Amino acid sequence: MNSRAGAKSRHLSAWLSLLLGVTLVLGPAGAAAETVDPWVYYYAGQDHFYNVEYDLALQDFRDALAGDPDNPFFYNFH
Repeated sequence: MNSRAGAKSRHLSAWLSLLLGVTLVLGPAGAAAETVDPWVYYYAGQDHFYNVEYDLALQDFRDALAGDPDNPFFYNFH
């Protein structure tokens, strides 16, 4: 293997190691980011409701309730 091919191989290994490290570090954060605060659905439902988009509002209110079934406030709009 010549020195140029060896350098390319080392750079590729370095980039792959960096990518693996970033993936391992950000993996749990990415999973946590998938959880949406139920209040986001509530406010979206309010917006849909006042724009006369009742089907969308109802779905958002149901999603808010599903995200936090112990919150009695969300039962007002179910």
